[in-house]
Amino acid sequence: MSKRMAFLAAGLLLGAATVPAQAQQSLQALVNSATGSVIEVPAGEYQGPVRLKEGVLLVGAGADRTILNVPDAAPGVMGENQSGIIGFTIRGGQHGVRTLGRFMGVFECRLEGQAQAAVLFEGGSGVAVNNAIVGSQTNQGVMILRSNPLVSRNVIAYHDVGVHVSGEMIPPVQDNLFIGNRTAVLVDPGSKALLARNLYDRNGVAVQGADLGADDRIEPIAWDGKVPAAGATTAQYRDLMNVVFEEAINAHPVVVYGLGEEMGAFDVVILSPSATFSIGASAVDTIISSHHAYDSATQDALASTLRVAERPFVDVVNPLVKDLAVDRYVLENRYRHPASYGVNEKGQRVFRRMTNMNRAEIFCPAGWLPVGVNYPASFDRVGNQVVIKITHPGVTNLEIAMEPDAASADPLGVRAALAGE
Repeated sequence: MSKRMAFLAAGLLLGAATVPAQAQQSLQALVNSATGSVIEVPAGEYQGPVRLKEGVLLVGAGADRTILNVPDAAPGVMGENQSGIIGFTIRGGQHGVRTLGRFMGVFECRLEGQAQAAVLFEGGSGVAVNNAIVGSQTNQGVMILRSNPLVSRNVIAYHDVGVHVSGEMIPPVQDNLFIGNRTAVLVDPGSKALLARNLYDRNGVAVQGADLGADDRIEPIAWDGKVPAAGATTAQYRDLMNVVFEEAINAHPVVVYGLGEEMGAFDVVILSPSATFSIGASAVDTIISSHHAYDSATQDALASTLRVAERPFVDVVNPLVKDLAVDRYVLENRYRHPASYGVNEKGQRVFRRMTNMNRAEIFCPAGWLPVGVNYPASFDRVGNQVVIKITHPGVTNLEIAMEPDAASADPLGVRAALAGE
């Protein structure tokens, strides 16, 4: 965790829409009727579930005063990227908060009575800070699956597993209080967590699958049952989310598309922090004509196997290679799929592809310039190729249009961006 991220987490208003309260009304209906990026909800009891639009923060009147009741079979809160919830009690549901590959924040909430995980980070990333996550000895507090959220300054108490880490990402789990869990922290084989400054009391097992982190301690904890509060403003929590987003997503695997002169064919390169992963083609009729995996640090070859089910997959399985490092392990593939890369009626080259990887880089053909990109992007140049860089947690449906550099009017201002103007 960077110094800036740590400062923001420890230190912890925009223009807001205030929603009137009625007993047990639908929170989703209220959210749908509100405008603005911050929606303030007054004290009262509300019925879930609720799904938040991109960039929306839902701010309650405090966890002891603003209650969200969730049906047993539903997740309580879901949302698009950069959405979050502050100052609620979330009671019941399969999950209290479920990210579904997006980036979300959870702050100053009490989560209780969930059947499975109170907070499920499932791909993507996010932030859980200053929460009381209380279980019944049968569920999990925070489940981190192929994700690297910041989990910090929470009380995580009375769960079967307090924090469960699974997958190739390396999440920071720091400055939390673990009380009365059967297992406070469980790190699956082949996974890793950055544990630091956590306190453990009355847990059956403090940490399983890893060592205690730096300055982790087992000692008696006095907790008053309340939600931790840092006096942070909504704006400070937003700033923390922005910092974590940048740092967390940069540690995710990246997919690199290499476009050349042959229409309907392109290179797909995966850079992964783990030597064991699988990648499937998004289009079922894709042909993977070649694949090769290796460790970029040692140049040693890695085992990789083509598997064709409903769509083609390449499985990179190397259980004896246990080191994890950002962008270290490389899988190079050659894809053939005419619908993904061709020429439109304007004579432009167009690349269309879906990916659920959070970082994508597209190498344009040598001498060609992007003139249409359907996501916010930055640009770089490698040799005589322009590189488009896109960061977008969740499903990304790429559509890139390109023209010859010499003939292009450059509507995206790529030349100026590359010149540093």
